[in-house]
Amino acid sequence: MNTRILSFGTIQVALLFLVVFMASFSSCKKDDKKTIIQLNHDSANLDAPNFPGNTYAGAARFPASTITEYSGGSLIEVEYFIKEVPNSTKLIVYSGSTSGAPGSIVYSSTLTGSVQADSWNTHTLTEPLLLDGSDLWLSIEFTHSDSRQVLGCDQGPALSDGDHFFDSATGFWQKLSVFNSSISINWNIRGKVQIEE
Repeated sequence: MNTRILSFGTIQVALLFLVVFMASFSSCKKDDKKTIIQLNHDSANLDAPNFPGNTYAGAARFPASTITEYSGGSLIEVEYFIKEVPNSTKLIVYSGSTSGAPGSIVYSSTLTGSVQADSWNTHTLTEPLLLDGSDLWLSIEFTHSDSRQVLGCDQGPALSDGDHFFDSATGFWQKLSVFNSSISINWNIRGKVQIEE
């Protein structure tokens, strides 16, 4: 009888030791934490500028100096407001800047057929885009054959990098407030960056 009790107690001690060991091992395992940062210059949607039929692009630029702390993080989503659906829409992400214009294309996706009118639309990148410390441009390109209000904007006033604008008729980038001094807004374009901790 004593031998059986001693044997059973030994098994209990062994099991207890195993549980404590596994708990200690688990507590040493590092938990992956992820933080989502929103990049934007705009406030709530107010309206959308009206342009005649042509191809245009609106962009929000985030200079390297303002996103250095997020270097090593990844752009995972872009949100944008569409008032009236154009004939075609494309998201283009650029890295770097050259004389006030975006640098090289690092991501693009055709959005035609997936955009909703009078709504915030969200595009999830097919692969997270690693931020390398360069300027980041988030651009929505759109084409329409008649006069339309397409890309949403806030009430303004325009911030230094919230209203970059491309008109295929001129063939170059400039601030919308320079293109038309009566318009002072920021595009409703926002990026989400995931930071691993």
